[in-house]
Amino acid sequence: MGVAFPGFAMTAETTTPHVPSVCIAERNPHIREFLRKEFQRAGYRVLAASNGRELAAAAAAEPRPDVFVVDVDVPGLEQGLSGQPAALVRPLVAYALLPDNEGHPLLAAASAVVEKGGDPQRLIAVVERLLRDPHRAGA
Repeated sequence: MGVAFPGFAMTAETTTPHVPSVCIAERNPHIREFLRKEFQRAGYRVLAASNGRELAAAAAAEPRPDVFVVDVDVPGLEQGLSGQPAALVRPLVAYALLPDNEGHPLLAAASAVVEKGGDPQRLIAVVERLLRDPHRAGA
């Protein structure tokens, strides 16, 4: 039996590990749902956005997502981001059909660019590298 000290409570300190979170902004509901499931399977907490307004709301949420995966063709993307400081939607992974969207301004602003395809593992790998080292994510 432990000794009680007046004024002191004995508690077991527990540390809850951080669960990484991602906001997926994707215009196509089927792709959005597919990516949500794949990121959840990989251990991420997922927020989904279908337009720029929802992306802006996710950027302002608490807790804020650790990374943003954004389809460059999300409706209202420019309007949704126009009132947000650039730092709020960072780090940003642009998810795009290439070469169709090569000149899109979001690609230049992104921390990484991933071409859309059928295998989400490349996208998840880029997000994981970005979370480990934001300066060396690559594409």
